[in-house]
Amino acid sequence: MGSAVFSVTLPAREIEHDGARLSLPCTVLAVEAPAGETVRERVILRHPEPARLSAQYATGVELSRDTGGALAAADYEINENCGHIRAAAGLDGVTVEAQYTAHPHRYDLVGFDLRRAILVRLAGTARIVDPEEYRPKAPRDVVPVHGLYVWKDGVEVIDLSGWNGFARRGEEGQFQSQRQAFQAALAPALETARRRKTIRIAGYGDSITTMGQRVAGMHAFPNGPVRDKTSYFSRYPKDTVARLPRAKSDDGVRHTRIGWCWSLVRAFEQNGIAAEYRNWGIPGTAADAGSKLDDNKVESHGGGHPARLEPLLADNCDIVVLAFGTNEIGETGTEERIQGIVERIHGSGARCIVLGAPPLNPYTAVRSYDAWRETNAAIARAAEATGAAYLPLENLFALGNEGAVGLSRRSYAAGSLINHPGISELQAIGGFLAAMTL
Repeated sequence: MGSAVFSVTLPAREIEHDGARLSLPCTVLAVEAPAGETVRERVILRHPEPARLSAQYATGVELSRDTGGALAAADYEINENCGHIRAAAGLDGVTVEAQYTAHPHRYDLVGFDLRRAILVRLAGTARIVDPEEYRPKAPRDVVPVHGLYVWKDGVEVIDLSGWNGFARRGEEGQFQSQRQAFQAALAPALETARRRKTIRIAGYGDSITTMGQRVAGMHAFPNGPVRDKTSYFSRYPKDTVARLPRAKSDDGVRHTRIGWCWSLVRAFEQNGIAAEYRNWGIPGTAADAGSKLDDNKVESHGGGHPARLEPLLADNCDIVVLAFGTNEIGETGTEERIQGIVERIHGSGARCIVLGAPPLNPYTAVRSYDAWRETNAAIARAAEATGAAYLPLENLFALGNEGAVGLSRRSYAAGSLINHPGISELQAIGGFLAAMTL
């Protein structure tokens, strides 16, 4: 299959290196998109939740039953931006053969080669899914300037030169002020940890904290065989899952070590402080005080429910990383609910880090970008009102901030391409959390 070639204009930029400022002129590049490839695979249709194809971008999708005969176009809908198939109600659980053209995509890096004094382009690995995990790394003598997201319909230019770590260039002082306020909110816990050389960290939130499955009674215990599992990464191919950091626990399961709290654990350990992580997450929950039954009749409690909150408080953790919001974007009452939970945590003697909700995928999410911003603003107000440390994920993922993480918005929520952050997003959030805390 043929490949499209795009003419890409790279805007002029000024970069800094060793205290010197270098002016780079506007440049035009010819960038070739990866060629499409034919894929045949078996898919189990779902309703109302979508089934997933192996490729993010799929065109010409044809579905046929095992018994023969193509499905009618009215029997399903295809979202070509994320490879989702939403089947009619009567087809839930039906296995079909899918044939389609998969369109690989990739991330390239454009940097300034200091030795040759020229711009160079380093191509990433083209993948039908997860190219963000195979981005090229700049060699020592190359200063990153632009990221390129290359897909079947074009090339997106991402400004990398405008960022110094997690701070926008020119705003490093503001970032340091945020960081000092963040650490001041955690001062009692940090001082104790430095004195004792140990710290106990709890994660309290929804499925993004849990990274596992919902089972009856899990509100009463942390960790266990159902949390920090590779099943969270079911969208990823085996070669990518094999790269995840994992470790065997007392339950005999090799749990993942990729959630943002694990980045905080590693940061403490690198500073000579032994850190223990207690995962209290429950999938599908919000910060409310209610209870509900899922499709399998498993009851789960919201973060404010006493039956769930009391065991967390009794666990005597030093820091609680509170991460609700994804399941209540656009709803009212989030500020009051988060504030109530934080007050209980502080009342127990622990200190609280409050995370905003991670970004949604703009092509699949049922909630809008504006609703995401409004919910994160409510979470921020709750943190401020209670003196908690607030980690503003909008600093990384708001419109115009793509260069902070180096991802196209098309790769947001890559864990599900709906509302679950993928590996690169989790690592960025974890790195941000660690940088703000220590």
